[in-house]
This record gives sequence, C-alpha cells and structure tokens, in this order.
Amino acid sequence: MSVSIRSIEDHKSGSFSVSVNMSGLWRKFESMMDAQKWLRLMRSGTDEQFYIDLREVVIMPRKELVYESSYVM
Repeated sequence: MSVSIRSIEDHKSGSFSVSVNMSGLWRKFESMMDAQKWLRLMRSGTDEQFYIDLREVVIMPRKELVYESSYVM
C-alpha cells in the first residue's frame, strides 16, 4: 500500500503539522510520533507492506529546505 507523509515545520509562524495520505484516506497530526502510531495501528490488521514516501519541509525566515525519502514499513 502506498503512503505519502508530508511534514511541514514553519519557523516563521512557529507551526508544525504532519499530513498522511494512505490510498485516499487523509489524516492530519500534530507530531510525527502520532502519525507513526496511527500507521502502525493501521498496519497491525494486515500483512501488507506500506511503501512510504516522506517529504519534510522546513520553512526558515530566508529559505525553504525540502528533504525527501522513501522506505518500506
């Protein structure tokens, strides 16, 4: 199953959010730990592998940093 996680850390406004899209099912979390707990809970009922694309965006006062990675859970 394909899972897309987008984490946005905004240093200008002091906000942080994590959005998870799992095959059309969208959830928003306040921390990455909450998102990971939810993914583990969703995965506990199945033997299916999750293919995760993680995109982390850090917004600084003068620039924006984007980190992308993929892994299997």
